[in-house]
Amino acid sequence: MIKFYYLGIALLFFFYSASMKNHSVNWIGIANSGTISGQVMSLIDERPIEGATITVNKSDGSSAAVTKTDENGFFIVPGLAAHQYNVIAENHEFGRLVISRVPVAIGNEVTTHFILTPVEAYH
Repeated sequence: MIKFYYLGIALLFFFYSASMKNHSVNWIGIANSGTISGQVMSLIDERPIEGATITVNKSDGSSAAVTKTDENGFFIVPGLAAHQYNVIAENHEFGRLVISRVPVAIGNEVTTHFILTPVEAYH
C-alpha cells in the first residue's frame, strides 16, 4: 500500500513537471532560473514608454538579455541565472537609466521600474 502511495506521488510530480513546457523546472519542481520584470515610464506625464530597450548585463559587462517594452511600458526578462545584473532602460526620445547590481535568485522575480526624462529636457 505504501509503495503505491509513493508511486502515485512520483507520477503526479512527473506529469506536473512535464506540463510546465514554458518554464524551466528541475527534478524537484523548483525553477532553476530567475526573472527581472518592470515598467518604464515618462517623468513628465507619467505615461508608459512603449518600445524602450531593456538590456540586462552581468557585472563583468557581458550581455545576458535584451528586450523591448510593450505598449504599456512593461517588460519581462526570464531565464536568468542567479547573479547580480545591471539593468539598462533606454529610448532615443528619453535617454538612458541604469539600475546597478539587481540581485536575481533562482525561482524569484525581481521588479525594477524606470522613470526616464525626455532628452529635450537636457537642452
